[in-house]
Amino acid sequence: MSAEQIENIIKQVLERGLTPELWVYVLIGGVVFLSGFAGSYMGQKGKNYATKEDFDEILDQLKETTKITEEIKAQISKEEWLEKKIWEYKQGIYAELISLLHSLQLEMSSLSYLIENDQEEKTWVGTIF
Repeated sequence: MSAEQIENIIKQVLERGLTPELWVYVLIGGVVFLSGFAGSYMGQKGKNYATKEDFDEILDQLKETTKITEEIKAQISKEEWLEKKIWEYKQGIYAELISLLHSLQLEMSSLSYLIENDQEEKTWVGTIF
């Protein structure tokens, strides 16, 4: 209720010739009504302010939690990258080792063949002489 509306009500009451006692009661009623409205309004404003303070605190906590979460994700990612690189390095070493073992097997087979042929030649040469 605006001040202009209250003023109009008071004017109407006075024009009708109501007794001052009734006018006082109407004024008191208006004041009580306005104080109830103001109290309710201020109560709601207080709740809103408290909510805003709580919201700011929760927002700060959320920012901190997000920061910590991102740091953990970065650490895990770094560890996974490192483990992947170590595995790739080991894989290269194992592949080289297998290749060298295969080469060694071929050389041993060749050497074995030469030794067997050399033995056969010695036996064959020995039978001739």
